[in-house]
Amino acid sequence: MSFIYEIDKLRDIIEQFYKLTGIPVTVYDSDFKNVIGISGALTSYCSVIWNNEMTGNKCRESDIDACRQCAAKKTSFTYTCHAGLTETIIPISFNDTIFGYLIFGQYADSEKKYSSLKTVIDASQKYNLSVDEMITNYNKLVKLSHLQIEGATKLLEICTLKIYMDQLIRSESSNLFIDLVDYIHNNITENLTVNSICNHFFISKNRLYKIFHENSKTTFTSYVINLRIEISKKLLKDSEKTIEEIAEEVGFKDYNYFIQTFRKKEKDTKKHFWSKNNTNSR
Repeated sequence: MSFIYEIDKLRDIIEQFYKLTGIPVTVYDSDFKNVIGISGALTSYCSVIWNNEMTGNKCRESDIDACRQCAAKKTSFTYTCHAGLTETIIPISFNDTIFGYLIFGQYADSEKKYSSLKTVIDASQKYNLSVDEMITNYNKLVKLSHLQIEGATKLLEICTLKIYMDQLIRSESSNLFIDLVDYIHNNITENLTVNSICNHFFISKNRLYKIFHENSKTTFTSYVINLRIEISKKLLKDSEKTIEEIAEEVGFKDYNYFIQTFRKKEKDTKKHFWSKNNTNSR
């Protein structure tokens, strides 16, 4: 699924976080690509790492690996990056669908669980960097306790809710209708409501209504009901299932409501129900 990113508004969120904490945040998209960063916020430690051809590539690989882990875990977590520093990654998600990632760091762990002089020395020696220079750069970093890390993480998790509510990341309209229709067809037996669809696709109700009006000249609800009726007509003709079974298979949990809806859509119900040995259909 492709997404549109409101770059300026997203940048404002991460810049306000940077002003408050002194910790830069980077926004990655759902394909693990860097979308937005804080201009001029690169620390002297990271500047050395990023400007080195070998270690710069390792930084990109480390960020992508973190995004993949986050996609698998579907939760925020803190870790040690390849260069011996501490980072935290937060998924931008709703109802288990991930739309991007916030990575904040790098910073120093004051409790030395994730980063310490040892991790810095190990990374410096691994990449043939000056140990003394990297220790000096490390000592300039913002140092956070685990309580502060937890607080910063919670704050950014709240920011992801704002991103969702304000639709600062949203699906492209040109592809979204196709995705919506595919989802409806593949989940026709489920309880497909406006709320469930909006939550799954990270869109507002007004946007859902507009997409269906523009692309199908009907409402979302009518589209789902019409599809269910068309599928049930085929099942009534070609399957050996009872009417109750067919009603449930196409997503009608209430048998009587299925009959009532079917009769509204189809004037000649006898040709569909006649062969079904079910007294409730008469």
